[in-house]
Amino acid sequence: MVKALSSAQNITAVLDRDGRILSADAPLYDLHYASGGLKSGILAIPELLSLCFSAQELGMRLSRKVEIDRNGAAITLWAKVNPKRKKIKLKITNWSEQRLASRTNSAVDNGRKDSIEKLGADGHIKLDAKQKIVAMSFNRNDPAIAPHDYVMRHWRDVFEFTLQRKAAKDWQSYTGQCVTLPDVDTVWMIDIRPLSYDAVKSKGFDVYLTEVQEAENSEHMQLLSPRQMQKLFGERLASGLQAPINRIIANAEMMEERGRGPLRADYTAYAGDIVQAGQHLYELVTDISDTEMIERDDFMPARNSIDLADLARQAAALLAVKAADHDIRIDAPADDESLPAIGDYRRVLQIVLNLLTNAVRYSPATSMVWIRLERDGELAQLVVADQGGGLTEEEQARVFDKFERLGRSHDGGSGLGLYISRRLARAMDGDLKVESAPGQGARFILELPSDSGGRI
Repeated sequence: MVKALSSAQNITAVLDRDGRILSADAPLYDLHYASGGLKSGILAIPELLSLCFSAQELGMRLSRKVEIDRNGAAITLWAKVNPKRKKIKLKITNWSEQRLASRTNSAVDNGRKDSIEKLGADGHIKLDAKQKIVAMSFNRNDPAIAPHDYVMRHWRDVFEFTLQRKAAKDWQSYTGQCVTLPDVDTVWMIDIRPLSYDAVKSKGFDVYLTEVQEAENSEHMQLLSPRQMQKLFGERLASGLQAPINRIIANAEMMEERGRGPLRADYTAYAGDIVQAGQHLYELVTDISDTEMIERDDFMPARNSIDLADLARQAAALLAVKAADHDIRIDAPADDESLPAIGDYRRVLQIVLNLLTNAVRYSPATSMVWIRLERDGELAQLVVADQGGGLTEEEQARVFDKFERLGRSHDGGSGLGLYISRRLARAMDGDLKVESAPGQGARFILELPSDSGGRI
């Protein structure tokens, strides 16, 4: 049996030119969340997003019937798109939804339990339409938390906000904020999501709580500690920033290559600048995220058999074009060379790429960068040597420090690459060392446990 839901209500939304939601009525937000979207993220409904981008590219209003399938429900609607200079206006009418009536409340609850596990949430609150608590549950037992004490109380009267709370006009304003419970030394970040909507109002909400970090024995936290903010960035914001930055880079590259038609020469140059700035920002976000990850007590890279020679050849191939642009040649191990070791393939490749990138960056034109393989007892060694300006003893002592750039403020680096690389090497029971002298280039030596039975 099929149950039909329909509404003549007008539903509106405003997106920016990248498709990111600036504002939206509740039913559209509900569908956006059900499709895996994030608050203020890019509209996660491809059927509507593609229509918005088409209208934007054509520079004209478009309207058409749109059919969407989500979680066993068939949605039909009429969408009208009005592209503006800095934003896209979306209006939806004749929303009609059909879903199986046999889907029971129990099935819905089970589905929400599955979604809690997928979200990695540490707690869950079910709210009614007036945002009063219907039920609370947590993944760990804490005697200080008594969920039954909070039932039928407004959730904002129960939780204390760790940051100064601004007046909120609607439920969407609370997602991403952090809260605590009285007498409980835990800080959670909120993700509030609506249940299905009828034609007029919400039927309730799910609030997911993700633990940020235990509070520092204070009854009322006014600000998050630097460590909490670092974890919040590493686990939440970094992944959210990488996608839009990638989109900026991709669009700028298309402009630079004139993939959408003729473009003035100065605009092409602007696009090239955007690409470089976007790539720098992406690398910075990734470095900060990696730093947070490797500094965690539970960080544990994989222990697999890898071939340092094969890995070195792949890294050299990846950077061959960049090196050629600087008139530098990378001399990689021969095809018949092999040096087995134990480590995390992806993390070792990350280290070698960082060493090669630095060597190319700081080497003079028409010079060489060598990758050599050596064995020292039970250690397998990969050496990256360059013909750059070299390092003094004092610089060698500082080069692996966090945010250390040795005075090279012009190169755009974050000062985290070598710090991350050494931390990764040591986490794999190895090390990263440097040998150098002013005017004689530098040799960076990656050491990893040897995989016995291998050969060079």
